[in-house]
Amino acid sequence: PIPCVPWQSQTSGQYQRRVHGLDPQYLRYYFSAKLNATPDDIDLNLEDFIQRVNSDVVGKVVNIASRTASFINKKFDNQLATEVSEAEMIQSFIDAGDMIADCFENREYAR
Repeated sequence: PIPCVPWQSQTSGQYQRRVHGLDPQYLRYYFSAKLNATPDDIDLNLEDFIQRVNSDVVGKVVNIASRTASFINKKFDNQLATEVSEAEMIQSFIDAGDMIADCFENREYAR
């Protein structure tokens, strides 16, 4: 179980729990994934937090890195190409930069 300390809300006077022991980087990721342009409150759902971090961060990122390293090792003797073979695809990533920046500036982090 994650240790929680009771604290009293200054605005409502209700007692709530403050979570301790969670990695701040994972919390920032979780909250940023929940943000959008609307002024809604964000609740910390520990089950959703654990599922999202395990699925998005650990599962996907580690899996992609591991598969890529293994593929490059087995098929290309640990060597990457000196030229880009899919220039159009790379350009599409570059072209998406402005849209990504707009979403970031408008706090549409989940898009």
